[in-house]
Amino acid sequence: MDKPGLTASLVAGGVAGVSVDLILFPLDTIKTRLQSPQGFNKAGGFRGIYAGVPSAAIGSFPNAAAFFLTYEYVKWFLHTDSASCFVPVKHMLAASAGEVVACLIRVPSEVVKQRAQVSASSRTFQIFSNILYEEGIQGLYRGYKSTVLREIPFSLIQFPLWEYLKALWSWRQDHVVDSWQSAVCGAFAGGFAAAVTTPLDVAKTRIMLAKAGSSTASGNVLSALHGVWQSQGLAGCQHEWLQWEVGWPVLPHLSEPHSQGPQGSSRSSFLAAFSLSHHLAQHGGLSESPQDAIADILFAGVFPRMAAISLGGFIFLGAYDQTYSLLLEVGRKSL
Repeated sequence: MDKPGLTASLVAGGVAGVSVDLILFPLDTIKTRLQSPQGFNKAGGFRGIYAGVPSAAIGSFPNAAAFFLTYEYVKWFLHTDSASCFVPVKHMLAASAGEVVACLIRVPSEVVKQRAQVSASSRTFQIFSNILYEEGIQGLYRGYKSTVLREIPFSLIQFPLWEYLKALWSWRQDHVVDSWQSAVCGAFAGGFAAAVTTPLDVAKTRIMLAKAGSSTASGNVLSALHGVWQSQGLAGCQHEWLQWEVGWPVLPHLSEPHSQGPQGSSRSSFLAAFSLSHHLAQHGGLSESPQDAIADILFAGVFPRMAAISLGGFIFLGAYDQTYSLLLEVGRKSL
């Protein structure tokens, strides 16, 4: 790839990153608070939805610039014939390499941003200083592995799909897609990839928001998902599920049947059974199974995530294509 192409990728990526992050920041805040262990309301609800925006603004340009610079370079380095069956593989490898590089910039910004989003009363710089003081530089990279493990599957889906949809649309209309058409393809690809990778996003959010020194804060994705499963998974979900359906006074006895001795247990079990049967008679059954509740937790924030990333894909990839084309045109005219 020639120097103008590299420069165009760098600048276009940065412009696209800043544009999408600033426009969609409120949706990202809502998604983060939905996934927070504190719960949506305690994490801030709809208050201060621009908390953490300075961190996002500072990190957006270099993050997106690094991604597209790497993405375009790897595509050029792995050049294959457009008809080759290896084209999707090339896009997958290019996107994966781009994410690994971009996350070196994205993760510190994301850590500060997400903590600001769930504690809107604290200033961004104060949060940044506290992380460095309490956890050191490694605190800023907490969740790096989980972020990469989320972003690579996301990009493995989004970018090959985006490139395929653009190629298909170009073939159908017999000329290269316009920027707005590229944006539409980006919206579809991003929304689909967002839905599929939401559980990984939940794990990443839990890791970044975990207390320092906790097992979740170690950055292990499987450990984070296991923690969700234990605390709010099958047993936890069953507890919450019955709480929603039956009412709080019965639940301690349902979840701890031997806590009060044989006589207390029998009494509480009878009350629980009576309350549950009464509820079933009134409502015709339970509305949601524990398995459904687990899915609700693993896919917490899926709709704002899909909405944000679909719209984000439209803005991000459309802005990238438009800026990249303009910069190449300016470069050609200046020669």
